[in-house]
Amino acid sequence: MATYRVLTAPASAEQEIKRSRFIALAARVASPQAAKAYIESVRALHPQARHVCSAFIAGAPDDSHCLGFSDDGEPSGTAGRPILAVLQGAGVGQICIAVVRYSGGIKLGTGGLVRAYGGTAQLAMQQAQWLEVEPEQQLLLRLSYDLTGRVEQLLQQFEAELLDSVFADDVLFTVSVPERHCAGLQVQLTNISGGQIRCVVKQ
Repeated sequence: MATYRVLTAPASAEQEIKRSRFIALAARVASPQAAKAYIESVRALHPQARHVCSAFIAGAPDDSHCLGFSDDGEPSGTAGRPILAVLQGAGVGQICIAVVRYSGGIKLGTGGLVRAYGGTAQLAMQQAQWLEVEPEQQLLLRLSYDLTGRVEQLLQQFEAELLDSVFADDVLFTVSVPERHCAGLQVQLTNISGGQIRCVVKQ
């Protein structure tokens, strides 16, 4: 896919609707686990809030394995899904938005909740600053020690980032590579090792 937008810094917005206070907080996240941790951090900052509803796309916009949403006690479909719809409509990725609600005692109704949660998320998106990035793919590499230097050179050549390394009986690398370079890097890894490097695409 083409490039997509990610946040350069956290963003927020707030509005009051029928005495209910809605606060949207947006942050860049790299995984569903990071998104869930962010949501819990927002919940900890607002312990008196009635609801902390949320949605995230913790990868590229078209990666269905990295999205999620929660109504957090609001009627089904009135909070998390409208927030997610805002994210999907904007074509953004690596993002989580949590919308905090302090209830004012006046019922908003199903349609009112949808507009309130989606609208507050949209306000945060409008306040945000963005950076264009290209999709990346994570690879898990298992290689012998004598190939370490050559593999590191290849990673630089293909603009890949070394995320993690484990030195045990073999060397284990977790790398992130631009999707446009992924196939080429795998071919070269096979070529320099005679097929000895094990390469697995991380889902």
